[in-house]
Amino acid sequence: MRGEGRRIVVDFIKKHPLRPFLVDANIKTLTSRFTQAVFGLLQGTLQKSVCVASFNFKKNCNDKQVSSPFFVTDPQSGGKTSYVRVIFKEVSTGMEVNSETVFTTGGGLIRPECVVLHASGLLFAPDWTRTGGISILAPIGKRFRLLAIGEIPNGDSAIRANGIALESGGSFLIAHLGSEEGAIYRLFTDGSFETVTDTVDGAPMPPANFVATDSKGRHWITVSTRKVPRALDYNPDANSGFIALHVNGETRVVADGLGYTNECLISEDERTLWVNETFARRLTAFDIVGDSLTNRRTIAQFGVGTFPDGLTQAADGTLFVTSIVSNRVLRVWPDGRIETVLEDSDAAHIAWVEAAFQAGDMGRQHLDTLRSKVLKNISNLAFGGADLKTAYLGCLLGDTIAAFNSPVAGRAMPHWSCDLGPLTRYLED
Repeated sequence: MRGEGRRIVVDFIKKHPLRPFLVDANIKTLTSRFTQAVFGLLQGTLQKSVCVASFNFKKNCNDKQVSSPFFVTDPQSGGKTSYVRVIFKEVSTGMEVNSETVFTTGGGLIRPECVVLHASGLLFAPDWTRTGGISILAPIGKRFRLLAIGEIPNGDSAIRANGIALESGGSFLIAHLGSEEGAIYRLFTDGSFETVTDTVDGAPMPPANFVATDSKGRHWITVSTRKVPRALDYNPDANSGFIALHVNGETRVVADGLGYTNECLISEDERTLWVNETFARRLTAFDIVGDSLTNRRTIAQFGVGTFPDGLTQAADGTLFVTSIVSNRVLRVWPDGRIETVLEDSDAAHIAWVEAAFQAGDMGRQHLDTLRSKVLKNISNLAFGGADLKTAYLGCLLGDTIAAFNSPVAGRAMPHWSCDLGPLTRYLED
């Protein structure tokens, strides 16, 4: 791909080889700031004090690989020092992110975490303004707000929309990310709303992350974690997330023990459900059998710097995954092969977050800090445009929607051509 960037594969080799680590950097411009970040990553991973031998990067590198010696002192073995060899290798990171490859649309958005596109050209995203609701970007270039009217249940001051789903007739399902409790609300085109469900197996629902609806009218709901605050599950051992199914007026857990459950996606034939486990760093699939999920399996396991959040599908069947922190868009094949479509990250930032993650010290500051050129902690991808080849990116920290030309067309989701009802008024000049 023209203008493609590079990512450094950092392979720590000790007595027993560790899995490769991916850190963003240019192999010809490795700096002391970058090496210090690598030391932090080593220390967080090996949980030992790390020292470095003198090394001249410029003398010992070429266009493809650079090798550096490190020494690891293990306090638990009487201060015995062992040798660690570190190899930096370049791999593709997809298209270069700049003002020519990525454009933005909209303005004044408040936490547009999840974008939804319609064939009419309307774009919808969560809106955390005042009482909360939906932002609407019209193809004529205007932005509108559809905010909730009325008292919010459970003592919350606003509906905090995380995942959203467009329904026929113009209403929206909203996964409410409350401070301590969650719900699925239905927001109507006049601002009124109703509670679809706020309990799971008879208990209050934890903050909800995402909701997807199938052709039978069943709602598949993801809850990232049962822990309060949610940041307690920002670690590799996260396993309190779950998927719930709302059907016939009842909501029950159908898959449990997930590593921070995020966006889910239902296959076109409705026989498979995929879900991202953000802090377990994997893409998982289930078979849909009746009102149950079975045959849990891992489709892809991601590496350092990848925290899978958003999930959608291309027309050719490949899955597109967006990663927070590293601003990566990944394309995943059914056999687990992973291709980086684009990335906008900073080497030291990735290493800083990774060290905290491995040590169990990751917190909001690691998600709310930006070190990128254009993208603002992307969390979602939706295909749009007349040919479904424009990829729009939801995000956590921006006030616009970034987009780029996709190498492949997206799958037309069920809402793509649904009846908009009164929402058609936003198409008028």
